[in-house]
Amino acid sequence: MMSIRFVMHSSLLVLASAMTFANAYLATIKVLLMTLGEAIQKLPKKKATSMPAQHD
Repeated sequence: MMSIRFVMHSSLLVLASAMTFANAYLATIKVLLMTLGEAIQKLPKKKATSMPAQHD
């Protein structure tokens, strides 16, 4: 029965490390998106950002 407990423990460790990796990955993506959003806001406004609904 020790082998089953060892397999469960190691799979939990793998799951925990995968969750940690995913959290770090998502945090990095969030920072990149925020930086990209700020850069886009600093750009001069074009017609693509706010389309007027005049051409019906």
